[in-house]
Amino acid sequence: MIALDPQAFGDEISFRADVHALSMSISELPKAAGTDRILLPGQRGFETARERKSKGIPLSAGTRKNLVTLARSLGAKIPAVLS
Repeated sequence: MIALDPQAFGDEISFRADVHALSMSISELPKAAGTDRILLPGQRGFETARERKSKGIPLSAGTRKNLVTLARSLGAKIPAVLS
């Protein structure tokens, strides 16, 4: 992990503008065949986290089944989302 002090690169507004300009320049580069877009490091993870925060974490059918089995064995109420 690298920690940078944005103030070392100038004022915050200019730094944010420079970072935004750089990210836009990168995302507008020619894309490889079969590629929809160019992602920056961490972008996919941030998007996944945002989606899972709003929609929940997807569970496989096997995981759902195991959770329901476990809940029944413990006499716990099974949430509707697992039914």
